[in-house]
Amino acid sequence: MASSGSEINVVIRGRETVVPETPTERRTFFLSCLDIFWKDVHYNQRLVFYEAVPDEQEALANRLKRSLAQCLVHYYPWCGRLVKEGRPAIDCNDAGVEFVEACVDSPLLQLADEGFQMRPLFRQLCQHVDHTKDNSPLLSVQVWSVTRERERERERERERERFKWRLQVTFFSDGGVAVGITQSHVIADGQALWNFMMSWSECSRGVPLSCPPVHDRELLALPNPSAEKASTWRFYESKVEGEEGSPSTGDSADETQLGPSTPPDLTQCLLIMPSSAIKQLKAEDGGVHTSYEVMCAHLWKHITIARQRPPHEPTFLFVLANCRSRINPPLPATYFGNAIGFDICVAKPKRICSETLHDTASRIHSTIVSIVHDGLQGFMNWLEIPENNLFAHIMARMPQGKSMNVASSPRFPAYEVDFGWGKPSAVRSPNVPGEGEIVLFGGNPKLGQDDVEMCIALPSDVLKRLLEDPKFLAKAPSTPFT
Repeated sequence: MASSGSEINVVIRGRETVVPETPTERRTFFLSCLDIFWKDVHYNQRLVFYEAVPDEQEALANRLKRSLAQCLVHYYPWCGRLVKEGRPAIDCNDAGVEFVEACVDSPLLQLADEGFQMRPLFRQLCQHVDHTKDNSPLLSVQVWSVTRERERERERERERERFKWRLQVTFFSDGGVAVGITQSHVIADGQALWNFMMSWSECSRGVPLSCPPVHDRELLALPNPSAEKASTWRFYESKVEGEEGSPSTGDSADETQLGPSTPPDLTQCLLIMPSSAIKQLKAEDGGVHTSYEVMCAHLWKHITIARQRPPHEPTFLFVLANCRSRINPPLPATYFGNAIGFDICVAKPKRICSETLHDTASRIHSTIVSIVHDGLQGFMNWLEIPENNLFAHIMARMPQGKSMNVASSPRFPAYEVDFGWGKPSAVRSPNVPGEGEIVLFGGNPKLGQDDVEMCIALPSDVLKRLLEDPKFLAKAPSTPFT
């Protein structure tokens, strides 16, 4: 379990703004409804670690900035600013992205020896952007490394003198490096973000882009939104307040009403689902459903058991689906933007805990099918109605401790991001923001093929019961950690 004690401080060495290497066209950039509905959500953060980078710190930072400037010519929406008046759009004005250098006087090897288990330190390795402020950068990068003791005072002076950027690179004392990404979800979903990271790393290596972005977001425009079509997307009425999920009128009725509640103190933890466990789940399922579906079914069941909620209360699983290949006509795989459909599975704990893995996986599968075949047009038309706000109307009303959200995908090429000094040693979410949220990563070359890493946040007592559950197949790393 992650350490809760005091952590090493990260020292900011400098900030600057990186703009495209050559000016890009000044334009107002259209946003689809699948982009806009993220405007009120905190920025997304990812953290990529590299051990024993051979480059000197100054040369490395210059290389990253130069290649980033080259990449931004292709990914220019990052350099714009969100226009909030009227229908939100991006003012593509080359205002740039923030690039931050930082250092920490500690070896990266210490984190590696712990299996890069989640630590409070990770939160200092990414920048924190207030998305509610006007003119905020849409992308921030922080690069950090470990410095030698004799350099610390000089770096403190630099921090006082320079304070201007936002993508964080942190340097460790043994030559390790961490690249922290803080990004507006309005600009990119997970697929688009990792496509960008691949392109940036290719610019750093001096090779052509393997996945140049497609920027035509009007492919998802709805010129004539229909209230009739919007009415076909009814997850709130049919699932949250319907028969399956309706709160009981028994003794615990007051406790089960939808509404915001005080968030608990969460423990951040890294778990690993071995490929052998996934094969076991697929065999138990009968080979009918995907690895993602059986994993989510297993997680939903065992987290529900660990929470020990009353059996009649509803429990919710948020389901997100990448719709690029499922839209008619399909979007290009390199579509740069958001193409995520959304829905919720709802069931009572007594059912989730007693039914077979196959039955739970079938629920999840049916929800995904509904998203991509039946519900996407209704969802998009619902979002286009001005007074509808998914997060304000629905998400904010979900009760604490009853929902689960599986984010990211083990198929994203996170471990393929090679800036010229090798593949990452670890990829993490620096801080999982919500209770029951799980962020998936796949492809770690230090693990078995098809093993899946999971960054998860749960109350400490729930996490303890989960890890003590003999039938729960995900485990903490085998290496020791604090």
